[in-house]
Amino acid sequence: HPQVAESLQTLGELLRNTGDYAGARPLLERALRIREQTRGPNSLEVATSLNHLGFLHYLTGEYANSLISIWPPTASSIPSGPSTPTS
Repeated sequence: HPQVAESLQTLGELLRNTGDYAGARPLLERALRIREQTRGPNSLEVATSLNHLGFLHYLTGEYANSLISIWPPTASSIPSGPSTPTS
């Protein structure tokens, strides 16, 4: 349910902000899974969850996972570089 995801996200952020990274991770991951199922993979809520999870990865030194969280391999909007005019 979307409200459960919101509660999990909020609690996960609280734990992350207090330094309990291990406690925050499963809550943020569960919030992401719920949002993917209820809102769809391209929703703003999923993007927000990915951002929070990516920041957690960054704080724990998991820099590669941080980027994957921000731009998952299945994302269709991954920037490919500057676009050039065709004319």
